[in-house]
Amino acid sequence: MKTCSINTNLLPQQYRAGARALLARVLLNYPRTVALVVIGSVTDGTWKPDSDLDVVWIHHGKRRRHWYENVDYDFDGPIELVLFDLKRVRDHFRQQSPMAHALQSCLVLYDPKGLHADWVKTPLGLPTCDWINDTYAFMLRRLEWGIGSYRQECGFHRRFCGASKKCHCAVTDVLCRAVWNLVRLIFVVQGHVPMSKVHGRQLFQDITRGVRLRRALDITLQVHHEKRYCRIEEAREMVYLGQWARSQ
Repeated sequence: MKTCSINTNLLPQQYRAGARALLARVLLNYPRTVALVVIGSVTDGTWKPDSDLDVVWIHHGKRRRHWYENVDYDFDGPIELVLFDLKRVRDHFRQQSPMAHALQSCLVLYDPKGLHADWVKTPLGLPTCDWINDTYAFMLRRLEWGIGSYRQECGFHRRFCGASKKCHCAVTDVLCRAVWNLVRLIFVVQGHVPMSKVHGRQLFQDITRGVRLRRALDITLQVHHEKRYCRIEEAREMVYLGQWARSQ
C-alpha cells in the first residue's frame, strides 16, 4: 500500500511525519482498512502542542489479537488510535452517538470508498435514549470499579505510607475515564455534544460555579490527557466529581 494514499496535509506540521509512518504500517499490515480519520481537538482547532492526535481506524472484519505489535504502535505516544469495524460505525450512527457526530466533522486521512461523504449526508440529532441509558449503566459500573480501587489504595496508603513524602499508591485510570464520560453524559442530556476536552470544559463552566468541582474536572482532564494512573489526592477529587455527576 503506497503511503501517498494517506493525506496528512491538513494536519498540524508536528503530527504529519509520525501519522504518515504509523498509518502506512497500518495499511501495509491491514489491507482491509477502509478509513482513517481524525477527530477531537485537532479537528475543531482547540489542540495544543502537547495534544494527542485522535485517529479513528475503521476496518472490515477482525484484527489480529496483537495488532499493536504488527504496526509498532506506542500506546503512550502522541497518536491515539480508536478502532472500529464497519458494524460498530453503523451502530454509532443509528444511535446518533457523540462518535457519530465526531465522524461527521472529522478530517479525512484515508477514505477510498467515500464513507465520509455518506456520513455527512446522514441527519443526526441528539444521542438516542438507548445510547444514553446504556452508556450511563456502563460508566456507572466503571465508576464503582474506580472508587473501589481508590478505597483499596487509601487503605494501603494509611498502612504503609503514612506521613512519608514518598507514596507509590496508584488508582486505576478507569476512575478518570468513567468520571469524564459521566460528565460528558450530563452535557448530552442537556442538549450538547462536546467535540473535544476544551469544548467540554467550556460547557462545564456553564453548569456549575463550584470551585472544587471545576478543579476536580481540571485534574480529571489532565490525568486523562497524560494517560496514567491517578495519585491518591487526584483520585479523591475525581471520586467527588464522579459522585456529583452520578447525582445529576
